[in-house]
Amino acid sequence: MTKSREIILNILNESIENFNFKKYTIDNYLEDIKNQSDSRLIRETVYGIVKNLTLIDNIIEKYSKIKIDKLHKVVLNCLRIGIYQLIYLDRVPSYAIINDCVDLVKKYTHRGNANYVNAMLRNIAANKDKIVENYSNINLDIHSLTLLYSFPEYIVKMWIDDYGIDFTKQLLYSLNSKSMLNIRVNTTKTTRDNLKYELSKQGYKIDETKYSSFGLIVNNPENLFNTFEFINGYFTVQDESSMLVTEIANPKKGSLILDVCAAPGGKATHTAEYVQDDAIIIARDKSISKLELINENIKRLNLKSIRTEIFDATKLDDRLINKVDYCFVDAPCSGLGLIRRKPDIKWNRTIESIKELIELQKNILDVASQYVKIGGEIIYSTCTINEDENIIQVKNFLNRHPNYTLVEFDHRFHELFKTARNGYVQLFPNIHGTDGFFIAKLKKLY
Repeated sequence: MTKSREIILNILNESIENFNFKKYTIDNYLEDIKNQSDSRLIRETVYGIVKNLTLIDNIIEKYSKIKIDKLHKVVLNCLRIGIYQLIYLDRVPSYAIINDCVDLVKKYTHRGNANYVNAMLRNIAANKDKIVENYSNINLDIHSLTLLYSFPEYIVKMWIDDYGIDFTKQLLYSLNSKSMLNIRVNTTKTTRDNLKYELSKQGYKIDETKYSSFGLIVNNPENLFNTFEFINGYFTVQDESSMLVTEIANPKKGSLILDVCAAPGGKATHTAEYVQDDAIIIARDKSISKLELINENIKRLNLKSIRTEIFDATKLDDRLINKVDYCFVDAPCSGLGLIRRKPDIKWNRTIESIKELIELQKNILDVASQYVKIGGEIIYSTCTINEDENIIQVKNFLNRHPNYTLVEFDHRFHELFKTARNGYVQLFPNIHGTDGFFIAKLKKLY
């Protein structure tokens, strides 16, 4: 029995019931894994099961004589591991998958359960092609999309209402695909060309991001964070979509810049780099632990223009009223645009929790509007694809604040994004290859 599948089982047993995948759950289990291929297999299987859970459980229900809610947790999770690897991972031999899953059930329960799992997985392995064909021939409707891509029905319905069924299918497929690691060059220390050259010399396969002039895509990131370049702050991890927030804002040197929801510091540090560390940047968050994370990034990147403060974005700071040139509002949101990287998000959100977030966004925007001086700008962004949190939130803000207007982006973004002429852009993984992301630029007129 390989240790990899036992680690996968332990992670699932600990986390999947309530989808409570804490930030370091998987990393803690992988600390002692030296073999990179084992590490990749563990991550890929855990996230793959979470991404495809509805479909995997549907297969179990069809092939099992025992109802799924009656199965022992170890048995159920071993079946999930076996089915995912049998269906989705062609490079892993079927006999190895089945034998390991059977041995794990035998170790943690008893032989009767092991015999059951053995029979189930052998049957599924023998019928693999038929299973794949049957699911691929399902009619295209809300229920089939919910099953095939393992998304809650309310999310599928929301996107069909907003974008149509064909687009939603492409979007769901993309959100279940693998994301690539994006890094942002620290232009106070080097250039994108130089960083690309130095990392390429070390064997990293590097591509340039399509839209951001600060980003690189690392196709083989193993040990990247042990490099001289990372340790000495030549780059940081940030998705291309998030990099674009600062580029679209285009802040000027010497400005007063406020980031009201700054953690983990990506936009604040990018802004500091963008103005060559020549500005006053206030990065705020109400969480001490999150503020510590921002400070760690500031220190590693060696930036001097940022000061961090503990502050609740829903509260008004009288000292900053009408004084800020650029106010970044990277609002708390449903995070549905990040599902490629954090698949548990789709199971942790509810209609009610999203409604609460929409109200929170509204309150933060209303407070932020008071900080900006005449001619200054709010840059509102979210990492979601929900129109109620994005363009509808912005339109409602403009109705409440007629002294603000959407500002057209710089002309180069007109060529990149069709919707950029209206002063906002919605990014989609299936169109742009980025995280799902929304950015709007709002100028104070009087």
